[in-house]
Amino acid sequence: MEPTEDGATPGETTVETAIQQYLDSVEAGNSRKNFQSTLATWKDWLRDERRVTTLEGLEVIDCRRYARHLKQRARDGDLKASAATTYYAYVRAFLTFCVADELLETNPAKAQRATDELPEDLGNTDRQFWQEEERQAIMRYADERAHDALEDGTNVSRERAFRDRAIVYLLGLSGVRGAEVFSEPSDDKRMGITWRDVELEAGAIRVLGKSRAYEYAQLPGPLRPSSGTTEFSSRLPMTGQSFQLGMPHRSIGPFASSYSV
Repeated sequence: MEPTEDGATPGETTVETAIQQYLDSVEAGNSRKNFQSTLATWKDWLRDERRVTTLEGLEVIDCRRYARHLKQRARDGDLKASAATTYYAYVRAFLTFCVADELLETNPAKAQRATDELPEDLGNTDRQFWQEEERQAIMRYADERAHDALEDGTNVSRERAFRDRAIVYLLGLSGVRGAEVFSEPSDDKRMGITWRDVELEAGAIRVLGKSRAYEYAQLPGPLRPSSGTTEFSSRLPMTGQSFQLGMPHRSIGPFASSYSV
């Protein structure tokens, strides 16, 4: 049979077609954009460097060579080792989809001899967390800014100052990620946390986790109401409910009024 214009023969699936099917199945807006860019670059590399345009023509050696290509780019300083492993993970996830969709029998990107070529990522494993000095500095700044807003000593509104302070304390003390609590316009599931997600009595907050499943994150002591706290109440228009958040007296002023993220 004669190959088609895209290099495939009848009955074969082009890499480009499979990528589009995969992107159509991805729900998150940001994830779709990231996958689309990385997979488009990989598709072009496969075509130009490996002469592969169909899934049926893809082999473990092609994935091994791609991993080596990423490692070389990391050595040359074109990208970080962590980015290289992320790009490869995107390709591996795509090929896992192809197996699930019965477009491939096995995932060649999972083969040990392919992943052995990936660069070693020696990045800081706790890079998602603030150092103690950094956390204390930004929390002090948020405290002072909120106090100044109460005293009309700043151009920032009280609502904005206390909202920002709540965000700083939440991110600094609870361990949640910004992506889990902030809204993302391109992702209809990431609407941002509201007071309906906060359970003060249980000391927990509901977030949409990285796995896109709802999880409960524990609120540390400073984020929970307790005896001997200065409290501030605010009625939120969105929920019509009144909540109180407290901080020990050692802090400056009230903890937070309403915040919308």
